Amino acid sequence: MKYVHLLLLSPILFFSCSKSGNSNNSNGSLLVSVTEYQTAPVTTKTVRNFTYDQNQELGAVHTHTYDTLGGQAFLDTSLITYPSSSATTPPASYDITWVMGSVNPAQGATEHHLLYYDGQNRIVKDSISSKTDISNPTPKLYTTNFIYANSNIIAQYLYQSPSGPDINSMVGLDTFTIASGNLGNTIQYNVQPGDTSFYRSDSYLFSASKNPLYESTLANRLGAALRFNNIGDFISPFLMSQWTMNMAGNNQFTRNYNWVTDSLGRVVQGFGTDKISGQVTDYWIFQY
Repeated sequence: MKYVHLLLLSPILFFSCSKSGNSNNSNGSLLVSVTEYQTAPVTTKTVRNFTYDQNQELGAVHTHTYDTLGGQAFLDTSLITYPSSSATTPPASYDITWVMGSVNPAQGATEHHLLYYDGQNRIVKDSISSKTDISNPTPKLYTTNFIYANSNIIAQYLYQSPSGPDINSMVGLDTFTIASGNLGNTIQYNVQPGDTSFYRSDSYLFSASKNPLYESTLANRLGAALRFNNIGDFISPFLMSQWTMNMAGNNQFTRNYNWVTDSLGRVVQGFGTDKISGQVTDYWIFQY
């Protein structure tokens, strides 16, 4: 599935860089956690914690969202684990366990994903090979194909059709556009038989602040898949200065962002404000 509901809509979310490759942290520090406070559209606190394998590659990420108004933790949570990898060998799979308890009835599943790459070690397929769903005894097994075309990355989201084991049906189509190395624009479409409809678009301007989530090897290998699943922007070397979102039905906003660094040049805080009202919409704390 696309984890947009579980992991919110923010474009920066929760993976980290490793010490291998071209880290954006000047001292090679590993990110330990990110805490995100959202005041719009709902007031929440999301905490994300990271662990690493013996090669200091990303091993696991745990996230949990809290309702800061009521003081109660949502049941929304996820745990993603990768097998041990190296600077030369990308991970061949990953597992995710997720629960979305803020909806009724609750939704959740445990999934095993297989990963496939091209000759440049770029993700070309993310395929669910097995799935146990808490609310569906016969869950669909989704596959996402990634196509690289000049400055665009096209993601095709498909599921196995009941018509037969070899027939796939597309349900989503996204396009990511890279500008000056950063993720400048995304467009998402919902796909139904005989109809492709606009769902949402996101466009970004970028600051001079380095993105703590960016690491060149991870960006090349899994950047497209992480962004498609709304897990975060690991493609862009720099953090956004402005984010404009448009959804079908005239739902639109623009937020401006400012980032604060410590004495080592690492981004440690940031906040977004609504372009029109000036109200703070989200606040970030990075710990290394």
